[in-house]
Amino acid sequence: MTTYQSLDWGGDVQLAYQSNGQANGFRAGAVSRLDLSVQRRLWPGTLGEGVSGFLYGGLEANLIHVAKDQVNGIDDANSGRTTLFLTPTVQYVTRSWVLEAGVQIPVSQRMNGTALKNDYILTTGFRLNF
Repeated sequence: MTTYQSLDWGGDVQLAYQSNGQANGFRAGAVSRLDLSVQRRLWPGTLGEGVSGFLYGGLEANLIHVAKDQVNGIDDANSGRTTLFLTPTVQYVTRSWVLEAGVQIPVSQRMNGTALKNDYILTTGFRLNF
């Protein structure tokens, strides 16, 4: 993961891979993903004394590939997918905590067989800084 952050702008790039184990003859497909995001400070417009928090708006792109699941060593034809999400986000940041939310909107979904598609995904988060 690579991150750039200033008081006005921020950006992140992350490349990740997750291999899954096997249990009772079932192995979930491995997951590969590329995540890109950019954030812009929306409030306060100008910095000064007594600013206790910042409001950021952002946009993320998430490209996620999930390999086919296997049952007893045989690929499940109705599993696996490649999806591209665009995610508008909002984030409130203080020195001691962060509150964030976003809506992942699928702009491209290549599914195998009768696998289910996503309509949207709502994400929320809360972090404490120590």
